[in-house]
Amino acid sequence: ELGHLLAEVDTPQSLGQALSCLEQAERYLQQQQMPLLLAWLYGEQGALLLRLGRPHEAAGKSVEALPAFAQANLPLRQAQIQVLLAECRQLTHPQQAAELYQAALAHSGEWLPELSLRCWYGLGQLARAERRFDDAILAFEKAVAIRDTVRRSLRGHGHQAGYLEGKQDLMSALLAALQAKPEQSERLLIWVEQSKADVMAELLRDQPVDITLSPSLAALLQTRERMRQERDRYAALLHGGQSQYLIESRQQGPAWLAHDAFQLSGVRTLQRQLQRIEEQIAREHHQAIAWRQGQIVSISQIREMLDDTSVLVYYYETERQLWALGVDGRSGAVTNQPLHVSLAEIEEKWQRARRLIAQPGMPPMTARMRLAYFWQQLIVPLAHILEDKKRLIIAPHRGLFHIPFAALYNEEKKYYLAERWLTQLTPGATVLHTCRHYPHPSASILLVGYPGAPDVDEYLPAVNAELQQITQVFPKASWLYGAEATRENVLAQMAEKVIVHLAGHAYYLPAQPLEYGMPLADGRWLRASDLYLHHGHLKGATVVLSGCDTGRGRPTGYDILGLNSAFLYAGARGVVSGLWRVDDTATAIFMSEFYRAIAAGKETAQALQQAQLYLLHQTEYTAPYYWASFTLTGDTHSVLSRLI
Repeated sequence: ELGHLLAEVDTPQSLGQALSCLEQAERYLQQQQMPLLLAWLYGEQGALLLRLGRPHEAAGKSVEALPAFAQANLPLRQAQIQVLLAECRQLTHPQQAAELYQAALAHSGEWLPELSLRCWYGLGQLARAERRFDDAILAFEKAVAIRDTVRRSLRGHGHQAGYLEGKQDLMSALLAALQAKPEQSERLLIWVEQSKADVMAELLRDQPVDITLSPSLAALLQTRERMRQERDRYAALLHGGQSQYLIESRQQGPAWLAHDAFQLSGVRTLQRQLQRIEEQIAREHHQAIAWRQGQIVSISQIREMLDDTSVLVYYYETERQLWALGVDGRSGAVTNQPLHVSLAEIEEKWQRARRLIAQPGMPPMTARMRLAYFWQQLIVPLAHILEDKKRLIIAPHRGLFHIPFAALYNEEKKYYLAERWLTQLTPGATVLHTCRHYPHPSASILLVGYPGAPDVDEYLPAVNAELQQITQVFPKASWLYGAEATRENVLAQMAEKVIVHLAGHAYYLPAQPLEYGMPLADGRWLRASDLYLHHGHLKGATVVLSGCDTGRGRPTGYDILGLNSAFLYAGARGVVSGLWRVDDTATAIFMSEFYRAIAAGKETAQALQQAQLYLLHQTEYTAPYYWASFTLTGDTHSVLSRLI
């Protein structure tokens, strides 16, 4: 037990201490004549040795364990050791490893999903190493399908040898296998989209039930959760845990076999019941459930969203190399382009560049020099699909969400990206499709301003002036300001507004993306967690977040989690936000020009571009610091017809 506790700490020192504990237990069991428990202990030692990078010793322990389980007719325990031995032999004896994986699959079937996942992942790696890419793709796809059914229980077994160290390892391996087959570009596109949808599903999996669900659907979800937990409890006992029952049984083979058979029967029964529950939930067709389960749009739906002047670009990473996957709006062609740079390198370069760019007083020439690097890495390789386009829709990857794409600079031809293309960001095509099909709001603009208390250092006196300027353009706009800007009032009144403008502080919490939000008058915050309980509540409003770092978030998996994605879930058609804190005067000018463009009938992306170029060309605020912070995430559309 002490060894297991130390192993869960998962540091080289703690793993070494855990191994020492198991060695002491081994000496004790050798004296007690308990061969089955000793064989089980060899398996635990082998798992630790493999995690410590000692596969040869781990294989030795596995070989010692196998005969006892085979002699006692314990197929599930035998399968566990076969998988461990296969993982030890994968590089040195690939044919033997493949045979061991297949034998383990025959023993475990579908009822030990975590074990089956490891088998298919291992078989995929072997096939890919032998350049059998079709076999590798099929194996990885089976592993992903298993992972999606047992996400919750995988968390409880992350300490086991062979479990993927990072949840993205499996998806990365699948994408890399698909890259080797150019004719599979459409299939690659679907899996890249799936990887982005999975991030949101993973975030929301443990969150409270959305309040927009019907009581009957909420009850089904609660029943499903209870049954999943029960199934995972049975499955955990099948993984050789050192339970009191097993110790007291004195390791008699028949007793252990009966124990396994009982737990396996429970898993099978619950799996069948869960399947029926899943079918009932699917019949409800609720969009909030689609977000929470990672459902995605089809290739044809992606193409239908793009016109002849548009291109959709996904950035993604496999095996420490960034790629760009483009969908041409005119031809529908899907092209995949290596960028010959890693995400880590881009993120490191941006962190250094941001310190210079995101501060006042930085000369435009200095900023352009830094931004030219990102143009070369992220845009130049796409020149062949961008040349005749007007709109660039970008689905970034992790930290790329923090890069101001509109400000990337073409040093050769001397222009910023915003001077050539309309740009908008999206977490993925599925989110964009959802945003585009939200209903059209019927009410006018809601202006929300909370500058803070006048007697504190962080008081924002410019908030009132900012809202007054917007009112000059739209005199009929509704106000919630100061003491009236409570969380309850904001949530109630922002529904069905064409535009919701929120001005004030915003606090970015990297470790807690659901707590990211804006403080309001009643001492409470409007947080991302609030918005994730109100799917579709805004009914298609465009949200403008005029605050510090409102566009930032925590890179997670293939996506980034923050206020932008929370507002999109809550029904925003698009979200205009900032990547860093901008000068108050420049922000006021920017917002004034943005809303004048809206009043002139411009769509959101066009209004954003017009405001950026206005600061760049017609004011003293020409440095990217002043105008490049603002981004649009989600859909773009003209709201004028609903404001009149």
